[in-house]
Amino acid sequence: MKKIMIVFVLILSSLMLMSCNRELSPEELLANQYDAYLNEDIMSEEYFDQYINEISNFTIPGMVIVKTTIRDNLGILLQEKEGSGFIYQIYDDSLRVVTSYDVVTTDIPNATLTVQIYDFASRAYTALVLNRSEELGLAKIIFDTKVSIAKVRKLLFSPYIPLDNEPIMMISNYQQVHNSMLMGLLSSKDLDNDFYYVNIPVDQYVKGGAVINMRNQVIGVVVDFTEDQAVILGLNTLREYLGV
Repeated sequence: MKKIMIVFVLILSSLMLMSCNRELSPEELLANQYDAYLNEDIMSEEYFDQYINEISNFTIPGMVIVKTTIRDNLGILLQEKEGSGFIYQIYDDSLRVVTSYDVVTTDIPNATLTVQIYDFASRAYTALVLNRSEELGLAKIIFDTKVSIAKVRKLLFSPYIPLDNEPIMMISNYQQVHNSMLMGLLSSKDLDNDFYYVNIPVDQYVKGGAVINMRNQVIGVVVDFTEDQAVILGLNTLREYLGV
């Protein structure tokens, strides 16, 4: 009986050692790295300061405010709209911007729309609407400037779909504050329709705002909101619409 117990203990010890030395799968390694990133890196004051500095230098110069003035045939002002947008492509001195469909659209018949863009330094430009997609809630507009002088930038896109609970930053015209930055966690994803949801303060001015990851890469754009959530069009559909 004593010999049997010794053999049993040896087998149990071997199994425990094998379990401890088991190689983790790529998925388990990624999950562990992500947990460490959330618990250690993102909470580091030095890391966060560096992140904010990178946003200021590389992301903010690609953000814009979009304002639309709507007048009747007599030139009488009927309505003004305002929202967010960002530069997604630059061709020489011609810049492409994505913004909210609602900001550059009106239901008023026979109305004339004038669209203006204000860059990160509040310089104003007249813009032209290239395309409106009511289905996606987005529009593409174009404006011209001397890029070398204005120092504007285009935003870069993430090659990866964000993870659930991934930290994100929304940069928009929230509460009509130019280049407002609000941070949150991606709470859920609707992969069938390519929408993400983030619990974050929102209002009508965040539509068209850029949502970036911690590598300063765009992962989506705000197309709608509920009482306490931003509704974000996902990366795949956004890239397809913009052709990037």
